[in-house]
Amino acid sequence: MTQQDFETHLRPAYEVYLKEHKSEPFVLLDECDLTFQEFLNKIKSGYSFPHMWGVDTEFVSLSDEERHKLWFSNNYETGMEFNPEMTPDYDNEYWEPTPTKKIIVTYNNKTFEFYEPLNKQ
Repeated sequence: MTQQDFETHLRPAYEVYLKEHKSEPFVLLDECDLTFQEFLNKIKSGYSFPHMWGVDTEFVSLSDEERHKLWFSNNYETGMEFNPEMTPDYDNEYWEPTPTKKIIVTYNNKTFEFYEPLNKQ
């Protein structure tokens, strides 16, 4: 899922937030009058905040093997095979970023999975 997909699927939740956040008794002061980007960041980083707006989030740490496979799929189109004995340099800025976790977001009975950081587009 790309950043654009993520934003598109959560725009309706943001609209609900805009209509109701000032009358919601459990909204903290730093959760008031958020921009759309701030709202998305709160969704990705918290437990209680997303639930107030009908969004369920689950964070899953990726195993070394999952990260390794993602690194290969993001950085090599052809010519190399997956080799669990070779450890990529995940921190090398030359390569595409390799996520450390998967985030599963459910809103309006639709579930979306994406890796953090979100795929750019």
